[in-house]
Amino acid sequence: MDIQQIISDTNYSVRTQISLSPSLYRLIKKRAKSEDKSLAQLIREKVLAQLKREEEKKHSTKVELIRLTQKIREIRQSGRSGWAKVKNPHELIRKWRKEESKKREEMMAKALR
Repeated sequence: MDIQQIISDTNYSVRTQISLSPSLYRLIKKRAKSEDKSLAQLIREKVLAQLKREEEKKHSTKVELIRLTQKIREIRQSGRSGWAKVKNPHELIRKWRKEESKKREEMMAKALR
């Protein structure tokens, strides 16, 4: 359900009950009084604001992922990725591991001297 649908949905309110710790209740009651609102109205507004922030965050994350995916595609298509010249990536990785093992063995040999 869209946030706009939730905001415009004022037909047939559903009653609910929540439990608050005494300190949280006092804090919210004080805030509601200072804003000249009912406790329920303040809670509804805060819940809607939080849902809207989460929706916006989800949307911005999705936009960033799409942008990143497009950037990766552009790099791959341009041949600037660094992997364009690699014919067999598994062979390259094996080579790197072999070099890493050799360096580790040399370091161990130096440490044992």
